[in-house]
Amino acid sequence: MIDPEKQILLYKSMFRIRRFEQKCIQLYAEGFIPGHIHLYIGQEPIASGVCIHLRDPDFVFSTHRAHGHLLAKGARMDKVLAEVFGREWGYNHGKGGHMHVIATDVNVYADGIVGGGFGPVVGTALAQKLQKNGDLSAYFFGDGAANQGCLYEAMNMASLWKLPILLILEDNLYAISTHTEISTAKPGLSARAKAFGIAGEKIDGYDPIAVYEAGCRAVDRARKGNGATLLEITTYRLRGHREGDPQTYRSKEEIAMWRKKDPVKAFAKTLEENGLLSKDAHNDMKKEIDEEIEKAVEYALRSPFPDVEIALKDVFGVEK
Repeated sequence: MIDPEKQILLYKSMFRIRRFEQKCIQLYAEGFIPGHIHLYIGQEPIASGVCIHLRDPDFVFSTHRAHGHLLAKGARMDKVLAEVFGREWGYNHGKGGHMHVIATDVNVYADGIVGGGFGPVVGTALAQKLQKNGDLSAYFFGDGAANQGCLYEAMNMASLWKLPILLILEDNLYAISTHTEISTAKPGLSARAKAFGIAGEKIDGYDPIAVYEAGCRAVDRARKGNGATLLEITTYRLRGHREGDPQTYRSKEEIAMWRKKDPVKAFAKTLEENGLLSKDAHNDMKKEIDEEIEKAVEYALRSPFPDVEIALKDVFGVEK
């Protein structure tokens, strides 16, 4: 059972991600963020509910919708935003931008390749098992990656070698515009884990406590040497696939229905009704997070754009 203090920490993580993403909507509209931007709004319980159990040495692999995972794992908000801005003081000197943020201080590795983390998560988990340090590796991926063949290769190796892996499927129902019902045969992904002899669970991603508890079970299993877990977590993104997405593939009624279930607002209401979060405490939390965001914006705007020479920085070998 999750104690009251942990519930507040869980909510604060969710709320912090939400406020950051809302600020990104504004900054994108104002032209500060180049290219496209894919937001995590609506999926906050997953990153927060899993990452709250992780330690700095644990590896996290993520997708193009990575802001939530970065912030939940403890990455510096100012360096994340500077990277999103394409600025030199960002995590990757502005070279990664919004879709490829690598935060080595907290071991979060994001890329825009669909299913791109299945190979690396097996590799890092194998190293962690050999090191016998109790660390683990997690990969957050979407339903668009769920039917990639590399997932099944990863599950096979994870089972054979009993690796400390968390495979977290964030099923927001749409791979860009393709509904899960069209792309995924019954009975779903978590059931397929059984074919490889690893644990599989299906979780309601709009229930933060359920995600927290499932994450706790999976992390405990991995740290004790009892192997991998596949968590199939049903969720919904409350924005388009990217900002500017016309969303013609889903109805306004469907979006409105899910917005009524908004997990951040719903969890805040539950905490308030249970006497765990007063209005004053909530306002103080909002003030603290908004101040952090404004400092991150100032940092990102102060940062220069990278010089051309930055393109060769961190490259292992350059032909001369």
